[in-house]
Amino acid sequence: MGTGKIEIKSSQAWDSIILFYSADEKDALNNFFELLERFCNGDKASRG
Repeated sequence: MGTGKIEIKSSQAWDSIILFYSADEKDALNNFFELLERFCNGDKASRG
């Protein structure tokens, strides 16, 4: 997923979107916690 923001306008659930952009379920779980940490730390640069 890298450092970029995922801008999706979809009716898909957040977990499905993270899994779609990940290599596998393990990678998706790591990406989830990376995104959660960035959100909790107030990563305003990625939230526009």
